[in-house]
Amino acid sequence: MRFKKHYPDEYDVIKEFSDDLLAEGLSELRIGSYVEYLKRIRDIAEGKKLTEFDKSDVRGVINHYQILCNRGDLSDSTVFEVKKTLKKFFKWLGKEELVSWFSLGNVENKLSPADLITEEEFKKMLSACQNSRDRAFLSLIYETGARIGEIGSMKIKDVIFDEYGAVVWFSLRNTSSKKHRRKLRVVFSAQYLAAWLKDHPLKDDPEAPLWVKLSGKNRLQHVEYNDIRAQLKRIAKRAGIKKRIYPHLFRHTRATRLLQQVPEIVGAKFMGWVPGTKMTRVYIHLADQDVENAILNLYGLKTENDSKDLEVRKCPRCDFINDAESRFCSRCGLPLNEDALKEVEEWERQKAEAMKLLSNPEFLAKFMSMMQEIEMIKQIYKELRKNAQVGRDDLQK
Repeated sequence: MRFKKHYPDEYDVIKEFSDDLLAEGLSELRIGSYVEYLKRIRDIAEGKKLTEFDKSDVRGVINHYQILCNRGDLSDSTVFEVKKTLKKFFKWLGKEELVSWFSLGNVENKLSPADLITEEEFKKMLSACQNSRDRAFLSLIYETGARIGEIGSMKIKDVIFDEYGAVVWFSLRNTSSKKHRRKLRVVFSAQYLAAWLKDHPLKDDPEAPLWVKLSGKNRLQHVEYNDIRAQLKRIAKRAGIKKRIYPHLFRHTRATRLLQQVPEIVGAKFMGWVPGTKMTRVYIHLADQDVENAILNLYGLKTENDSKDLEVRKCPRCDFINDAESRFCSRCGLPLNEDALKEVEEWERQKAEAMKLLSNPEFLAKFMSMMQEIEMIKQIYKELRKNAQVGRDDLQK
């Protein structure tokens, strides 16, 4: 834990705070987020311990982040998380009077459509992944837009494959209660989940974390929020993506795309929002393509919706769900498009010609003669090397 490394004298308090949050039912990723923000708060406290904070210290922290936000160096959501962390920690500490004077308010969504992840950018990131774990995680968070705490806390048993792809189970809190669990149908990411579970070092344990670290001293340990955030940044950098990529951006992207294509009530259910939620309004201004399409349809300039979501291709032989751009089935190897079929036919033709040559007595005689000559050359070269070594040994005597 980074907090312990930088502020060992205060670690016991943070550890107790984290343990109490876990007992409340918060996910480990959410707790990790609180601890990370507490470290950031402590970093600007000029040597003052968190337990020694007064109202002016709290105000100073909020003002520090608000100034950075006003300059455009930070987002409104960062200020929101700082305030949320301050309230959570000091209420727990029994010093609610330090944080009762300010409200959290609402985070205004200032995203524009250009800020969202395009399908082209997603595919570049998918190609930039260096292992099956990252491909599975990236495809799942892009397809579902699930909260990072939901995906991050998954276990191996939470993925169930079927003929259409897979069903995944998410937990809103660190609990096995069905009341806090929801399931989603996934199609595109099923192939990547299958590949990762085949490689998973703990695949025989259904209770094992779905996402584990693959190297370092904490190998096979559950990945943490900072690990996920850092890995997404590395993948985006390798893919040449210039825009800011962070876990919740995938949720913004999926919610916006979904509300372009399905009714609000369906979108809310898919995103895990409670009935009657106001969250759909946050994304309406990003999903206004339907309005433009309706106007164009009215004038007869456009008669169908050109927006496309993730496309897949089902193998006609084994029913495995493949990426739409796959040329061959990932399970049985069947060609999935005309180019792949022509490639197989060309390979079969070349193989038939090779077999025909091998059955020709004249060709076989020439081939055997050539192999004998190669063996003779090998023997000559071997003798030359042996003689050269003997000469070097004589010179050293």
